[in-house]
Order: sequence, then structure tokens, then C-alpha cells
Amino acid sequence: MWGDQVTTATTAIRTSHICIFNHEKQRDSVVSCNVYHSRFWREESYGFCPINHNPVKLEQTQDLPKVYEENSLFYIFNPQTISLYNSRVGIHPTFYQTEEAESLDIDTEVDWHLALKKLNNEEY
Repeated sequence: MWGDQVTTATTAIRTSHICIFNHEKQRDSVVSCNVYHSRFWREESYGFCPINHNPVKLEQTQDLPKVYEENSLFYIFNPQTISLYNSRVGIHPTFYQTEEAESLDIDTEVDWHLALKKLNNEEY
């Protein structure tokens, strides 16, 4: 038995198909995501360190490893995943890239206005 957390009604049919496909592939969870080819850094107590590149070796961004960001549009998971790992994302996940327009995250009033502009095909 699989459960899902879908944030919009428009994703329901697609998530059902993804769920069936990944269940057959023995995946314990499916996570909607944004995919980036860019240079990422993280801040540590000793300073900044690269996440997905060597700063001494200049590479084109399209040649860098992809970085996947959960966008919370949907999570599909096996109920045992939550029981075992206390998480919606298991140890054998699949990440499913979603369209930018449907994965806008609205947490602030600024986000809301940006989403409206995007919806109306206006410039940011």
C-alpha cells in the first residue's frame, strides 16, 4: 500500500502513474524536485566549501553533477518508510523533476506576487 501527499489536484493523475511505475521498480518513495546545473556551496564552521564542483577546475555548469532540490509538490511513499525512517523519503527514492510553473513554493507575500507574475507571463 502506498500513500501520497499531493499539494494540488492537477498532480493527482500524474502521481498515480509515477507511483505505479516506481512500485514496480522497488522504490520506497518518489519525491518531486527541481534539478540544477550550477555551482553550489555550503557554509561550514571553517568557511565555505563546494558541494558539486572543484573551484580550482573551471567547468561548464552543464557538465557539473546535477543537484536535486525537493520542491514539496508531492511525495509518494510506502507507509513503512515513515515507520522505519521517520521520513517521507526512504533509502531507495526516485526523484521526479517537475515543471517550474507548478513547483513554485509560496511561503511569503513576495513569493505570492512572483507566482502571480509567472501565471500572467509577466517579467519578474
